[in-house]
Formats: sequence, structure tokens, C-alpha cells
Amino acid sequence: QQIPRDVQQCCNQLEQIQDPQCRCEGLMKVVQQEEQTGKVQGRQRQQMLQTAENLPGLCRLSPQRCEIQT
Repeated sequence: QQIPRDVQQCCNQLEQIQDPQCRCEGLMKVVQQEEQTGKVQGRQRQQMLQTAENLPGLCRLSPQRCEIQT
């Protein structure tokens, strides 16, 4: 299955983080930064959270899923 180009860019950045635990921490920081801008709300926010949690799995990296606390 082909990974969309924008997701592939995220995968490339995520791959550069060697420690799997740090990948989730990095994703959580990005999500929090986006929330602070106030640009993402409601359904868009839910979609962003879901994508962030599942991104490592989409990228075939470990861990398969991150638990993102906001």
C-alpha cells in the first residue's frame, strides 16, 4: 500500500528519531503546538490526534501506536 506524500514526509522525520519512546514524545509536542495556535478544533483536532497516534504504524516504525495525552 502506497503512503501519501505528506505522510511520507512525516515518516521521514519520525525515522530520524532513534528512540521509539522519543517518537511518541515528539508527536505529542507537535500536537500540543498545533493546539496552542488554536487553528485546529473539533473534528479537525480529532483527526489530527488520531493520525498522530497511528503515524508510527503507518510508517512501519515502532511503537505501532502512540498514546497521545492532551
